[in-house]
Amino acid sequence: MSVSPSASPSVSDPQARAAPRGQAVPLPQGTTRPRPPDFRPSGLWVALLTPFRAGAVDQPALAALVQRLVRDGIDGLVVCGSTGEAAALTEDEKHIVFDTVARAAPGLPLIAGLSSESQREALHWAHAVTARHPAVRAVLAPA
Repeated sequence: MSVSPSASPSVSDPQARAAPRGQAVPLPQGTTRPRPPDFRPSGLWVALLTPFRAGAVDQPALAALVQRLVRDGIDGLVVCGSTGEAAALTEDEKHIVFDTVARAAPGLPLIAGLSSESQREALHWAHAVTARHPAVRAVLAPA
């Protein structure tokens, strides 16, 4: 889903606006991250589910799932990538998921789902996850 800056006239904060198609989401001032100009996922990518046990992210089950997928030859993961999952998880749960996946498969390319109830929240999450995991590409799932 592409959102132009003019599509949200009520958002006055320029940092909360989406970047033009094909450009990276703007970062807060003073923040940098390496970004290859032509990231193009190829091969087998899996939209990862987030297992829960007793109301919390089941980190051992998540790590085991990721390690199994890596052994099976995947090329990358889409984390919190369904249209409902990212919006349903708290920010702490999202960080737990990304930290667990990054530890279970260091160096594996990841795409972060950014589904959210608001553009501002989606952009906040994009900045938060890419600051913590610079190799992650953040995308909003099409609606």
